[in-house]
Amino acid sequence: MIQLRDTGKIAGKFTQFEFLQAIQLYLSSNYNRILKPLLDKKHIYARKHIYSSQKQAVNEYMRYLAKEYL
Repeated sequence: MIQLRDTGKIAGKFTQFEFLQAIQLYLSSNYNRILKPLLDKKHIYARKHIYSSQKQAVNEYMRYLAKEYL
């Protein structure tokens, strides 16, 4: 079982599925701080949004966290 300490860090042994669940919980708890800025991000020249959907932004951030912490 995954335990989130007061620091927000994952402690103990966990599977990749449990890790992804923890990321989803983290993202849903920190939507305005993490996902909203990602969704507002625009390409510097085209002035179009970088992520065309919330799902795309979430998947990209989840891949980033998995790469960093697994």
